[in-house]
Amino acid sequence: MENKDMTGVLFVVEDVASDKHPNLTGHVLIKGEKYYISAWSNTAQKTGKKYINLKLNEEQKKQEP
Repeated sequence: MENKDMTGVLFVVEDVASDKHPNLTGHVLIKGEKYYISAWSNTAQKTGKKYINLKLNEEQKKQEP
């Protein structure tokens, strides 16, 4: 799947083995450079609000099952 510049895509990870593994993964294209995204669904301890924490990498790293 190819994206236009400044767009991206995230996919749900079906088998999340632990809290350390992302719930969503995908990629985004920024100024012609592809960045890989890992995302975790979290809940703030004080407020109980749900949020998504993101991490971007220039290289895609294989995830160990």
